[in-house]
Amino acid sequence: MACATALERLQISRTQLYRLRTAWLRDRKAFQPKASGGNHKQLWPEPVEQFLREILPLSQPLNYAFIADQLSRRFDFTRSRSAVAQHIQQQWCINRIQLHLLTSASNCSWRGKGFR
Repeated sequence: MACATALERLQISRTQLYRLRTAWLRDRKAFQPKASGGNHKQLWPEPVEQFLREILPLSQPLNYAFIADQLSRRFDFTRSRSAVAQHIQQQWCINRIQLHLLTSASNCSWRGKGFR
């Protein structure tokens, strides 16, 4: 079967196809494909989340580089500025009430889409 055909039929990326192929080549008899499971991101440690809960209300305007530096220094939890920004925006901009209590609305993607 051609690669393009397999990608289309399985609805997966080329990377995932090659991961499946590698697993199959390692042990053809015992190979059992599994469902993707969706989100593969690991949870951030609870002390880091607690720190974010404490620091976000005090960080106006948000300085993601500073927060990333503090996570690295205090918890030896190294993430890029953009990864910290993405995490905060995804985890803390869940609804307007949390957003209003924790951080400024200018950093959320829903601003300007009818939510005021």
